[in-house]
Amino acid sequence: MLFKRVDADEKKGKNNIQWVDYLGEILLTYNSKMIHSAHEMTPNEAHKKENHLKVKLKLEINRVKTRKYPTLRVGDEVKLYRHHRKGTHFKLEQCQIYSHWDFSKKLGQNYYSLEGQKRQYLRYEMLKV
Repeated sequence: MLFKRVDADEKKGKNNIQWVDYLGEILLTYNSKMIHSAHEMTPNEAHKKENHLKVKLKLEINRVKTRKYPTLRVGDEVKLYRHHRKGTHFKLEQCQIYSHWDFSKKLGQNYYSLEGQKRQYLRYEMLKV
């Protein structure tokens, strides 16, 4: 789309064409006309407050549910996804499971305590080593 516009303007004889001059026009076109395949709406439609629930439902229905996490046991070595130091492994100390009906605590999530860490982590934040 961008290159077609630039080529058309060059053929008309315009000189010193900068691609950044077209960004506003391209973003406006994209946000108002391009229908996203995941939620079948344009970005402008999806951003409207009355469509938020529809978008969330469509995304939840279409999400990939095939990710498998190996089970963790007390004493296993894990690495944190967001821990930037290389070679930093932690030993799993405790797994705390909250029932789905105990909403006053942790909303039905399993939390894991790691040796030397203050906070508890969810399963998706850890990689089994």
